[in-house]
Amino acid sequence: MEAIRHARPRSCSLRALLCVGGALHLLCTGCVYKPLPIVVIDSAQGGGLSGALIASDAVHWFSILPDHWNPESTDADGCATLTLRSERTQVAVLREGYEPRTFVVVPGGAKPLALEPIPQVDAPPIERAEVDSSVVDFESLDSKHQLLIPLTRCRREPVTIQVMSPSGHPLEAVEILASSFLYLPMIGIEPKWGRLPLEVCRTDSAGRAEIHWTSGFENRACIRAKGMQEIRIALRDPATSSAQEGVDTVRVQLAPLESRRIRFRVLDAKSRKPVGGAVVTADEARDGLPPSEDCFKVESQSDGITPEVLLQGPNPVRLSVHALGYRVGLLSPSTSLYEDGETITIWLSKGKDAWGFVKVGRKAAGRN
Repeated sequence: MEAIRHARPRSCSLRALLCVGGALHLLCTGCVYKPLPIVVIDSAQGGGLSGALIASDAVHWFSILPDHWNPESTDADGCATLTLRSERTQVAVLREGYEPRTFVVVPGGAKPLALEPIPQVDAPPIERAEVDSSVVDFESLDSKHQLLIPLTRCRREPVTIQVMSPSGHPLEAVEILASSFLYLPMIGIEPKWGRLPLEVCRTDSAGRAEIHWTSGFENRACIRAKGMQEIRIALRDPATSSAQEGVDTVRVQLAPLESRRIRFRVLDAKSRKPVGGAVVTADEARDGLPPSEDCFKVESQSDGITPEVLLQGPNPVRLSVHALGYRVGLLSPSTSLYEDGETITIWLSKGKDAWGFVKVGRKAAGRN
């Protein structure tokens, strides 16, 4: 009987330790430290590529948003060590003159392709595996295998754009801007690592201008003419589009400029009270193109209403809303849905360090 009484506390202590251990395991799932030897190579020649940047973006239980780690750079042999700090990590491999490679590491992804080991003199052979998928299995990665990442050289092809007036006549001296960019998993590093130099040119007397399309990147052209709607178009591989459609020129017809006077009314999503001091900004897009002339930044007054702004064109405008003590609001209202003089109502939710899309509504200007 005495032995039983002494055993109970030990049993309770053991259960408590198991509970604590299980809780810690659940909390720490995804928070790891796994070094990976990586070799970045030329896919055609097979040689190592020096100066390749390997950027990673990990999500773990300590933070709601991804963590950005300093990028690694490959040495003269194309070698670098990438340290995974989460079971869920996004990776981008960038090298000038080559198509970018992006992939995500998650549990249950595709296993890297096993390659023939490299024999060594007086040393065990080097085990290798190649990343041949956009989703890679976390468990199959370890420090004993070199992870090969082949990069393909970029192709740069000319694209001819012809700009026509609303009546169908060629327009001369129209400004055309062309960007080749990459939507990297790591938001915020595109300006440095995910964009090629911006092309700027003007149309000739036939309304034509030549820009370039680059493989491995998103490619976009922006056409701007005074008194006309700005147009942004996505460019496709010229070889593919020409073969399928039998055309080698992209023709764009401009439309007269339309604009609407708009105000914003910012309200608390719960109390419905006005939010003063909220800053509504027309943000620059992540496509590497310079902002439009109608970009703006306005601040709401004590009644939650901002000064009037001019929205040009029918296309949605990317807006962000910042207010102290509130989550950052993101919205893309289409100006074609609103009449001149209307007010766009925005509801913000309490919180911090988080992004989210917000609800918008419409209300005629001047009404309560």
